[in-house]
Amino acid sequence: MKRLLLILILTLSIQSWTKADDIGDFEIAGMTIGDSLLDYFTKKKIDKGKFFEKEQGKRKDVARFYIREKKGNYDWTAVSYKTSDKDYKIIELSGFVFMNFTKCIKERNKIDESIKSLFTNSERQVTGKVEHFLDKNSFTDNIIYWTSTTKNDLISLTCYDWSDVSGYRDQFRVEAYSDEYHKWLKSLE
Repeated sequence: MKRLLLILILTLSIQSWTKADDIGDFEIAGMTIGDSLLDYFTKKKIDKGKFFEKEQGKRKDVARFYIREKKGNYDWTAVSYKTSDKDYKIIELSGFVFMNFTKCIKERNKIDESIKSLFTNSERQVTGKVEHFLDKNSFTDNIIYWTSTTKNDLISLTCYDWSDVSGYRDQFRVEAYSDEYHKWLKSLE
């Protein structure tokens, strides 16, 4: 019953987020790409919560801000922004639901079946299980909707199978990447 409720909640939420095939129309926990993080949190709170992923190494040009509490349908939410941007413009959003990888694939596929028709102008890509590009002992399985033919904006339904040494928990993520964030992430490879 709990599983059915999760599928129903996420499906209905995703349907309300995707009124068009534009990254700016997609909401996660009430926020969208291009919003100012200052519309939701104080500068002091953002600066105090600024986080750099270990995979970034010494690069500090993009920071993450984690909301480590249940918000909407998510156990956690993460927001990325450029550290040089005084407006704290959101360039990436992720909603996390913690669950094991096998369960994630089943849940994600059910949700995807419900939203295929909502992204009719987007290219849909299914990766299957692939090695994580920054952690060779971890894996992801993605269904990606490329929301623009001219930029690398994307929405992804992703299952993460993290290695024990990574320190991360397996999870389902609903992710929105702006072209700017996608290019930055690729530059880490």
